[in-house]
Amino acid sequence: CLEKYIIDNHAWNFIHHSGGEITLEYSATNSDGSFLFEFTNLDLATDNTRDQLYESELGGIQGIIRTPDYANGTDWAVLHTDVTDGLNYDPAKLERLNAGEELLVLGFSSGESAGPGTAVNPLFSTTRIAQAGLRNNVIRVSDAGYDSGSNGAPVFLTEAGEAYVIGLMTGIAGRAAVNGAASTSVLVTPLTNLEDEI
Repeated sequence: CLEKYIIDNHAWNFIHHSGGEITLEYSATNSDGSFLFEFTNLDLATDNTRDQLYESELGGIQGIIRTPDYANGTDWAVLHTDVTDGLNYDPAKLERLNAGEELLVLGFSSGESAGPGTAVNPLFSTTRIAQAGLRNNVIRVSDAGYDSGSNGAPVFLTEAGEAYVIGLMTGIAGRAAVNGAASTSVLVTPLTNLEDEI
Protein backbone atom coordinates (compact mmCIF):
# COMPACT_ATOMS: atom_id res chain seq x y z
CA CYS A 1 0.00 0.00 0.00
CA LEU A 2 1.40 3.41 -1.03
CA GLU A 3 -1.35 5.46 0.57
CA LYS A 4 0.95 7.28 2.99
CA TYR A 5 3.29 8.28 0.15
CA ILE A 6 0.69 10.08 -1.96
CA ILE A 7 1.67 13.51 -0.70
CA ASP A 8 4.03 14.95 -3.30
CA ASN A 9 4.76 15.22 -7.01
CA HIS A 10 7.39 12.47 -6.93
CA ALA A 11 4.90 9.97 -5.54
CA TRP A 12 2.23 10.97 -8.06
CA ASN A 13 4.78 10.71 -10.87
CA PHE A 14 5.91 7.27 -9.69
CA ILE A 15 2.38 5.86 -9.36
CA HIS A 16 1.14 7.29 -12.65
CA HIS A 17 4.07 5.89 -14.67
CA SER A 18 4.32 2.57 -12.86
CA GLY A 19 0.90 1.18 -13.76
CA GLY A 20 -1.24 3.11 -11.30
CA GLU A 21 -3.84 5.81 -11.81
CA ILE A 22 -3.89 9.25 -10.25
CA THR A 23 -6.68 11.82 -10.59
CA LEU A 24 -6.06 15.27 -9.15
CA GLU A 25 -9.06 17.56 -8.82
CA TYR A 26 -8.61 21.34 -9.05
CA SER A 27 -10.93 24.27 -8.36
CA ALA A 28 -10.13 27.79 -9.48
CA THR A 29 -12.12 30.90 -8.63
CA ASN A 30 -11.74 34.63 -8.96
CA SER A 31 -11.32 36.92 -5.95
CA ASP A 32 -15.04 37.67 -5.47
CA GLY A 33 -16.15 34.06 -6.01
CA SER A 34 -18.39 34.87 -8.99
CA PHE A 35 -16.50 32.53 -11.31
CA LEU A 36 -15.69 28.90 -10.48
CA PHE A 37 -13.79 26.56 -12.75
CA GLU A 38 -13.14 22.89 -11.96
CA PHE A 39 -10.96 20.40 -13.79
CA THR A 40 -8.67 17.40 -13.28
CA ASN A 41 -5.21 16.46 -14.49
CA LEU A 42 -6.89 14.18 -17.02
CA ASP A 43 -8.25 17.26 -18.80
CA LEU A 44 -4.75 18.56 -19.59
CA ALA A 45 -3.03 18.03 -22.94
CA THR A 46 0.77 17.75 -22.74
CA ASP A 47 3.74 16.79 -24.88
CA ASN A 48 5.77 14.07 -23.17
CA THR A 49 7.62 12.89 -26.27
CA ARG A 50 11.00 14.18 -25.10
CA ASP A 51 10.69 13.26 -21.44
CA GLN A 52 13.11 10.76 -19.96
CA LEU A 53 12.03 7.64 -18.05
CA TYR A 54 14.06 6.49 -15.04
CA GLU A 55 13.84 3.51 -12.73
CA SER A 56 12.85 4.48 -9.21
CA GLU A 57 11.70 3.02 -5.91
CA LEU A 58 8.92 4.06 -3.56
CA GLY A 59 7.87 2.27 -0.40
CA GLY A 60 9.95 -0.77 -1.38
CA ILE A 61 8.26 -1.02 -4.78
CA GLN A 62 10.24 -0.70 -8.02
CA GLY A 63 8.79 1.49 -10.73
CA ILE A 64 9.31 4.34 -13.16
CA ILE A 65 9.31 8.13 -12.98
CA ARG A 66 9.14 10.52 -15.92
CA THR A 67 11.39 13.59 -15.95
CA PRO A 68 10.85 16.40 -18.44
CA ASP A 69 13.66 18.16 -20.25
CA TYR A 70 12.75 21.77 -19.62
CA ALA A 71 15.09 23.04 -22.33
CA ASN A 72 13.34 21.60 -25.40
CA GLY A 73 10.11 23.56 -25.61
CA THR A 74 7.72 20.87 -24.35
CA ASP A 75 7.30 22.16 -20.78
CA TRP A 76 3.63 23.08 -21.00
CA ALA A 77 0.10 21.84 -20.42
CA VAL A 78 -3.04 23.00 -22.24
CA LEU A 79 -6.51 23.10 -20.70
CA HIS A 80 -9.45 23.82 -23.00
CA THR A 81 -12.26 25.97 -21.59
CA ASP A 82 -15.43 27.67 -22.79
CA VAL A 83 -13.88 31.09 -22.14
CA THR A 84 -13.47 32.85 -25.48
CA ASP A 85 -11.99 36.20 -24.41
CA GLY A 86 -8.25 36.09 -24.79
CA LEU A 87 -5.00 37.91 -25.34
CA ASN A 88 -3.59 39.36 -28.56
CA TYR A 89 -1.71 36.59 -30.37
CA ASP A 90 0.08 36.77 -33.72
CA PRO A 91 2.48 33.89 -34.51
CA ALA A 92 4.27 36.11 -37.04
CA LYS A 93 5.74 38.05 -34.10
CA LEU A 94 7.91 35.02 -33.33
CA GLU A 95 9.64 35.40 -36.69
CA ARG A 96 11.05 38.78 -35.67
CA LEU A 97 12.65 38.24 -32.25
CA ASN A 98 15.67 40.48 -31.80
CA ALA A 99 18.40 40.08 -29.20
CA GLY A 100 18.08 42.71 -26.48
CA GLU A 101 14.37 43.27 -27.05
CA GLU A 102 12.35 43.67 -23.86
CA LEU A 103 9.58 41.23 -22.98
CA LEU A 104 6.89 41.64 -20.31
CA VAL A 105 5.88 38.90 -17.87
CA LEU A 106 2.77 38.59 -15.69
CA GLY A 107 3.48 35.84 -13.17
CA PHE A 108 1.76 34.48 -10.09
CA SER A 109 4.81 33.31 -8.18
CA SER A 110 3.40 34.51 -4.84
CA GLY A 111 0.17 32.58 -5.26
CA GLU A 112 -2.03 33.04 -2.22
CA SER A 113 0.84 33.99 0.07
CA ALA A 114 -0.69 37.45 0.54
CA GLY A 115 -3.27 35.77 2.76
CA PRO A 116 -6.79 34.31 2.60
CA GLY A 117 -9.36 36.51 0.93
CA THR A 118 -6.75 38.72 -0.68
CA ALA A 119 -7.07 39.26 -4.43
CA VAL A 120 -4.40 37.35 -6.31
CA ASN A 121 -2.86 39.89 -8.65
CA PRO A 122 -0.11 39.06 -11.16
CA LEU A 123 3.41 40.29 -10.54
CA PHE A 124 4.66 42.45 -13.39
CA SER A 125 8.29 41.97 -14.44
CA THR A 126 10.52 42.24 -17.48
CA THR A 127 13.14 40.17 -19.25
CA ARG A 128 15.17 40.51 -22.45
CA ILE A 129 15.66 38.26 -25.45
CA ALA A 130 19.18 36.84 -25.17
CA GLN A 131 19.43 35.28 -28.65
CA ALA A 132 17.55 36.29 -31.79
CA GLY A 133 14.96 33.81 -33.02
CA LEU A 134 14.25 30.37 -31.62
CA ARG A 135 16.89 27.93 -30.34
CA ASN A 136 15.86 24.29 -29.85
CA ASN A 137 12.20 25.36 -30.01
CA VAL A 138 12.53 27.90 -27.19
CA ILE A 139 13.26 31.60 -26.73
CA ARG A 140 16.33 32.22 -24.58
CA VAL A 141 16.03 35.25 -22.32
CA SER A 142 18.23 37.04 -19.79
CA ASP A 143 17.96 39.79 -17.16
CA ALA A 144 14.97 37.98 -15.74
CA GLY A 145 13.18 40.14 -13.19
CA TYR A 146 10.59 37.61 -12.04
CA ASP A 147 10.51 35.26 -9.07
CA SER A 148 10.77 31.50 -8.95
CA GLY A 149 7.33 29.98 -9.38
CA SER A 150 6.36 31.98 -12.46
CA ASN A 151 6.40 28.94 -14.77
CA GLY A 152 3.45 29.11 -17.13
CA ALA A 153 3.20 32.89 -16.91
CA PRO A 154 2.30 34.64 -20.18
CA VAL A 155 5.16 36.50 -21.86
CA PHE A 156 4.40 39.54 -24.02
CA LEU A 157 6.13 41.42 -26.80
CA THR A 158 5.02 45.01 -27.30
CA GLU A 159 4.68 46.61 -30.71
CA ALA A 160 3.17 49.99 -31.53
CA GLY A 161 1.73 50.23 -28.04
CA GLU A 162 0.02 46.82 -28.21
CA ALA A 163 1.02 43.79 -26.14
CA TYR A 164 1.05 40.41 -27.90
CA VAL A 165 1.42 37.16 -25.98
CA ILE A 166 4.21 35.13 -27.60
CA GLY A 167 4.90 32.37 -25.10
CA LEU A 168 4.95 30.91 -21.61
CA MET A 169 7.67 31.29 -19.02
CA THR A 170 9.31 27.89 -18.79
CA GLY A 171 12.22 27.93 -16.38
CA ILE A 172 15.95 27.65 -16.06
CA ALA A 173 17.89 25.57 -18.55
CA GLY A 174 21.08 25.47 -16.53
CA ARG A 175 23.61 27.37 -14.51
CA ALA A 176 27.16 28.24 -15.39
CA ALA A 177 29.90 30.16 -13.62
CA VAL A 178 30.64 33.47 -15.32
CA ASN A 179 33.42 35.55 -13.77
CA GLY A 180 32.91 33.70 -10.52
CA ALA A 181 29.16 34.36 -10.41
CA ALA A 182 26.27 32.06 -11.23
CA SER A 183 24.60 32.78 -14.56
CA THR A 184 21.23 31.37 -15.55
CA SER A 185 19.78 30.62 -18.95
CA VAL A 186 16.04 31.18 -18.74
CA LEU A 187 13.59 29.93 -21.35
CA VAL A 188 10.27 30.95 -22.85
CA THR A 189 8.22 28.32 -24.66
CA PRO A 190 6.69 29.93 -27.78
CA LEU A 191 2.97 29.44 -28.29
CA THR A 192 3.67 27.99 -31.73
CA ASN A 193 4.82 24.83 -29.88
CA LEU A 194 1.24 24.45 -28.64
CA GLU A 195 -0.62 25.26 -31.85
CA ASP A 196 -1.88 21.72 -32.33
CA GLU A 197 -3.61 22.04 -28.96
CA ILE A 198 -4.88 25.65 -28.95
